[in-house]
Amino acid sequence: MRTINQFNGDFEEVGLTTTELTEILKNVLRGTFANFEIHTIPTMNKKGNPYFNQVTKITKGNILIGGDYQKRVIKETENEDFVPERNNVGEHIGEGSCVIHNERLDRYYLQYEWFEQVLPKATYEFEGNSIEKQIFSDYMRKWTGNKYSVNIQSVKITNIVQINFNHVHYIVENEVMVEE
Repeated sequence: MRTINQFNGDFEEVGLTTTELTEILKNVLRGTFANFEIHTIPTMNKKGNPYFNQVTKITKGNILIGGDYQKRVIKETENEDFVPERNNVGEHIGEGSCVIHNERLDRYYLQYEWFEQVLPKATYEFEGNSIEKQIFSDYMRKWTGNKYSVNIQSVKITNIVQINFNHVHYIVENEVMVEE
């Protein structure tokens, strides 16, 4: 890790590797607001798709990391008996952690919540140029939100380009493109 810039002693930019970022995220154990930029390859159907694995989705926005899914659903639904199903992405690395580990794939994920009031903004690139989603949307797999109105998602930590929280702007210096 290296400090790139320090502003007014209140905010700093830090360059780091994905491994270093994973270790920092493992220590986020309670709800923390963040702003991030992630680069992913959208999930698409392969058959007859000229855009398959060639479109990059760039998502930027405000999110909550370290939140408790069960508590959030109970608050939204007022159902004190709610118990979440098994997480298909992997297992949280510790109580309250926002980091999920998939042992079979040996991958780490950041679990985050986004809010309808401040939707993350997505843009798309194809062969290095901006492309409108409507051009390839027929090839994309449809995403359905959960029935509890709590928008929790996970992203591979290797897809994070930068993330800001707790007065630090982390910039990943070894960006790697992988599927969502």
